[in-house]
Amino acid sequence: MARMDEEWFHGVLPREEVVRLLTVDGDFLVRETTLNDECQTVLSVCWGSHKHFIVQTTPEGQFRFEGPAFPTIRDLIIYQFNSGLPVTQRSGAILHKPIPRERWELNNDDVILLDKIGRKVMLKSCLDNIFRSIVPPDKNKLITNDGMKQIPIKWTAPEALNFGK
Repeated sequence: MARMDEEWFHGVLPREEVVRLLTVDGDFLVRETTLNDECQTVLSVCWGSHKHFIVQTTPEGQFRFEGPAFPTIRDLIIYQFNSGLPVTQRSGAILHKPIPRERWELNNDDVILLDKIGRKVMLKSCLDNIFRSIVPPDKNKLITNDGMKQIPIKWTAPEALNFGK
């Protein structure tokens, strides 16, 4: 998707962050997400709860929700904001206040993905880094990949000491 330079466009943003940012009815932002390996543009609105509307693309390449279609997503969002009409009749959600990007947020175009790693690899890497920052290296202790390992007792959780008994 082409980059939008609107204050309310956040690029890729997890739902958890959306919940944190949208606190009052009418707060809204636009973000990107991936669904079935396809990039989707989503309007997220706080209206009683957090609602997420996927921007629909017409066969002519225009963008819409339930109302009229527009040549750009920017035009669609500005129309929804200025008209005071609900995004969908069923939701009743009306756009009142755009939530701007935070200064620390990166633009998607500035991020280059090199390799896709699995969750297990990522978790192991995270835990390794945490372990290294908590447990100082001890030259008298040798950690091996096979058999029992010597670990300092002061760093062992009590439930781990009773494991297997």
